[in-house]
Amino acid sequence: MCHDYGSVMAHTITTNEVRRRLQAFVKEHEGDTNEKQQAQQFWRDFYQCFGLSKSSASMFEHKVWKIDGKKGYIDSFIPGLLLVEHKSLGENLEQAFTTQAQPYFHGLKEESEKPRYIICCDFGTFHLYDLHAESKEPLVCSIQDLPKRADWFMFLADKRLE
Repeated sequence: MCHDYGSVMAHTITTNEVRRRLQAFVKEHEGDTNEKQQAQQFWRDFYQCFGLSKSSASMFEHKVWKIDGKKGYIDSFIPGLLLVEHKSLGENLEQAFTTQAQPYFHGLKEESEKPRYIICCDFGTFHLYDLHAESKEPLVCSIQDLPKRADWFMFLADKRLE
């Protein structure tokens, strides 16, 4: 069942509105565990919290050729902004970053497609990497803390497709 996270906003969305939507998102998705069955709906609903339409927010399973010549699939991708590597609950997110997200990033041919942000997530925990930040360590939060950390993800609200 898909929850209504709010109607499309005119031109701006406040951090408080995003927090309210994230609270509803957490309630709906805090029990999700399986990447194959639940990840795409999870990300559609997450993007809606920031005013991104579920149809235009992202490409799912975006094919990329890694530097080693092998084909891979980015779980969710907003060109020039965000690459998501999603895992099932409890999987190693640091390993997902080094063995999947980074090779996918480097496999993107067009500079304009290379995202500033990478999120590795296992439903319960989010690792947010800002590739332009001095620190190479991710910001880490649990799904329950998402409403408190809404400001970390407000770059998505700035990317809304009107």
